[in-house]
Amino acid sequence: MLFSAFRRSLDVERQGEGEYVDGIWQPGSPSNITIDASVQPTSSTDYEKLPEGRREREAYTLYSASPLRQASEHDDRQPDRVTIDGGKYEVSRVEKWGNNILPHYKAVVTLMPEQDG
Repeated sequence: MLFSAFRRSLDVERQGEGEYVDGIWQPGSPSNITIDASVQPTSSTDYEKLPEGRREREAYTLYSASPLRQASEHDDRQPDRVTIDGGKYEVSRVEKWGNNILPHYKAVVTLMPEQDG
């Protein structure tokens, strides 16, 4: 595949779907998956698109054929967490790039707060 030389394997922790049990919300169990992605520096334009509070964090931009989950304002879905060089990063923004040559996803991941400094 084109650009495969620039991709590397990354571990991703994904929170499972939760459910109500006897009227009490029970979060889903986390699972681990591995994706192949190109890890690139994040541009200033992409930093500007991040939510408030995440713009000051260390970030990377990932390009991958695998979709990643970002947090949603509309439900309780938790963002995927990606391990890069020993640090834990949350998926902050995902864009689907659907060109006819190389369809893929662009995801910006930010260093989790407990990893800062």
